[in-house]
Amino acid sequence: MLPRIRLTLARVTALGVVMVAPTAAQTPGGVPAQPMNPGLANARPTFLAHVGVDHINGVYREGQTIAVRFAAERAAHLYLLYQQADGRSLLLFPNPAHPNNKIPARQVVEVPAPGEPFRFRVRPPFGDEVLQVLATAEPAADLDALAAQTQRRAAAVPPELLTQLSHRLAQSPAPWAEHRVPIHTLPATAPTSALPPARVGLFVGIGKYLHPEIGATHNELRHSAEVMHEGMLKRGALDPARTRLLIDQQATRANIEESITRWLPSVTQPGDTVFVYFSGHAGQAPCPDGSEPDGQDEMLGPYDLEAGTPGMTLEARKARFRDSSIVDDVLARWLEGLAGRHVVLILDTCHSGGVVEGKGLERAFADEAARVKDIAQMNVVVLTSCAADEQSLFEGTPNGTMWFTYFLAESLEKLPRPVTVQAAFGYAKQGLKAMLRKRREARDQEPTLNDPALLPVELVP
Repeated sequence: MLPRIRLTLARVTALGVVMVAPTAAQTPGGVPAQPMNPGLANARPTFLAHVGVDHINGVYREGQTIAVRFAAERAAHLYLLYQQADGRSLLLFPNPAHPNNKIPARQVVEVPAPGEPFRFRVRPPFGDEVLQVLATAEPAADLDALAAQTQRRAAAVPPELLTQLSHRLAQSPAPWAEHRVPIHTLPATAPTSALPPARVGLFVGIGKYLHPEIGATHNELRHSAEVMHEGMLKRGALDPARTRLLIDQQATRANIEESITRWLPSVTQPGDTVFVYFSGHAGQAPCPDGSEPDGQDEMLGPYDLEAGTPGMTLEARKARFRDSSIVDDVLARWLEGLAGRHVVLILDTCHSGGVVEGKGLERAFADEAARVKDIAQMNVVVLTSCAADEQSLFEGTPNGTMWFTYFLAESLEKLPRPVTVQAAFGYAKQGLKAMLRKRREARDQEPTLNDPALLPVELVP
């Protein structure tokens, strides 16, 4: 039985604002891995916004039209920004035809609007471009003024205005969120470069923590990631060049964030399958914004999880602890960067079921994209080793792993091909329950599967 992360947490609000540096890194499909717009990025929003386009691969040719849809979880002032390949930024929404940008929660805005004669058509310059939705609780007066002053569909946004806006939002107590989708535009005569779908993985296992007084040492946690990494390379047809293993001191918060938000987008493209596995300590904390049905945020503990020093105030230590963890809302924000990929998230940790348990399926877009609270996309399948109020067991496994991982890894070898996520989960759950009965355990462990994907995902093809 794993002890939960040891610290009693109070109500804490953590909002992080970063500037994204320009980069020309691209995915194998030609879409920029990171948006080149150095504009606004909110790493720790208290709610989510989303923007999507009608080509799943984000690639458009000269003369084709682009349809954009965006929304936010909460009522907010919405702004749609577009950075062209030449670096110029435009404000597409609000505009003279649609000046009212105070939009109710989860109401979808479309550009162009249904039945509108306006068309958003691809023309030069061509290259890497970005569409970004900004959702603010308070209006962004500078952007509103631009929209009011122009008679054109799109107002040019000076770079210095975006810089000023980013600083102002960073200092404002009002909540805000953003999301961006990269696209790639091509001349009509450009050659097609189609790559077959890839299967890639990120495996994280932390058995020894930088501060053992917070997370006790259990080598089974590290070894679980090693076993799943080896098994998926051997049987799961993962690309070794695009598969990463982070264990113990490698699995810092910064390295995990970089792996999910920068590395995985850079080595994949829409249509690929991405496996993210985590085995380590986890815990719960009171939710600061009231968005969780059970009042608790779930948190994953990276290697460098810490709670400050004894000389700090208790509130400062609680804030440090929360900021150095990976809260479920933050993990959801990171996964948003994998739009269009099939994502399988596997958590073998205590309290892991709280990431999805009881949080229901909410409609983020009226007829296409739905989201599970905290794990943000319809194509994210989540397997957890236990319920929110349970611990993940490991004592006595034959191979020195966690019990859920033991049976999940065994399913890769014993089930006939292809092995779907659903079949592997059923095998692991049945094996775990049989073990508990055989050992007459007083403790229970209830694995969970949240599968909103439209098509089955295979662990072993």
